[in-house]
Amino acid sequence: MYITRYTDYSLRVLMYVALKGEEISTIAEIAESYNISKNHLMKVVQELNAKGYLIALRVKMAGCV
Repeated sequence: MYITRYTDYSLRVLMYVALKGEEISTIAEIAESYNISKNHLMKVVQELNAKGYLIALRVKMAGCV
């Protein structure tokens, strides 16, 4: 059985978030952990949020460029 890269990334995000428990995870740390493009991961997280699999928060990080 083959899965798409998009599905693979979706599963990785859900597993990562599940393992962290109540602690907030960032797209940057997930991307770094799995060596995935942040831009592509943002699309994955947006869809997971829209479908109700997770809750995404938009937070401005102080000092980030």
